[in-house]
Amino acid sequence: MKPSKLNRHLELKHPEYKEKPIDFFINRRRQLKSAKKNMTSMFSLSPQTENLVLASYEISKLIAETGYPHTVVDESTDVSDNANLMCFVRYDLGNTSHEELLFCKSLPTRTTAEELFNLINRYIIENGIEWKKFVGLSSDGARAMSGIRTGLFPRVKAVAPKCVWVHCSIHREALAVKKMPLSLTETMQECVKFINFIKSRPLSSRIFSALCKEMGSDHEYLLLHCEVRWLSRGNVLKRLIELKEEVSVFLEQNPPTSKDAIFEFKDRFHDANWLVKVAYICDVFDFLNNLNLALQGENVTIFKVREKVEAATKKLNLWSRRIKTGNYEAFTMLTAF
Repeated sequence: MKPSKLNRHLELKHPEYKEKPIDFFINRRRQLKSAKKNMTSMFSLSPQTENLVLASYEISKLIAETGYPHTVVDESTDVSDNANLMCFVRYDLGNTSHEELLFCKSLPTRTTAEELFNLINRYIIENGIEWKKFVGLSSDGARAMSGIRTGLFPRVKAVAPKCVWVHCSIHREALAVKKMPLSLTETMQECVKFINFIKSRPLSSRIFSALCKEMGSDHEYLLLHCEVRWLSRGNVLKRLIELKEEVSVFLEQNPPTSKDAIFEFKDRFHDANWLVKVAYICDVFDFLNNLNLALQGENVTIFKVREKVEAATKKLNLWSRRIKTGNYEAFTMLTAF
């Protein structure tokens, strides 16, 4: 453009910049270029995000090209109380079974079967996958997933007639071991209260950690129990048994008051019968944790699951017969007493 026209534009439209030196305009141009670059990077995908999106499209393409995929769906809530739907897919390619994470999408409002199906159906349609190729659906036993008339499976069955629903074996194992006899349940609850007495107070937690260091313990902290975590009970009790001497010393040096939840049973760590119960529960849940982990992993089939469960059942029957004869060798924590 002509200098005269540029000068007139400056005088008419930006009179406040008329007397500015040339360095001002050079810096201004540099700032605008930098802002434009930042804006471009803000709305562009990072290399990692691009790779994730590309992988998702590649998996969808492979599923569309191959036949008879099997999906695994699970709805969970994160730490910010947002519901997310995770969908895994298993498909055959080159006479080999492949397992991939298909997508993980948030559910903004409700987590009903209709919302779950609409989210999955939208993804299937957008990526050109044919519903008629689906032959299996695995999920937990929640009503939204497995309901006979109003669950997710009937909706999938309507568009994929060959689809068969299977209750997730890991969820079934977790449900089967959830209930315990009343006496063992009370023992477990008392253990949790002891742990909370130490862990819920920052000062007590630091003192206990310092005590463990002084006593040369292998661990310095107890583990908090979380009911929704399948392996929690076994891991929590195992750590408590391993640090039972340290906990006993801590309770002697820092005795609970009448206001504390453990005041009524504060002397449990001097009760041999109670410690035997804790050790027994610990051994049982350590065995169940190993079974749970054996059911996990890639390309686990229902045949492998049945084999693991049958082996575990036979082992429990063997232990039961040995206990009747006074043989407790299978219970490592228990035999330590």
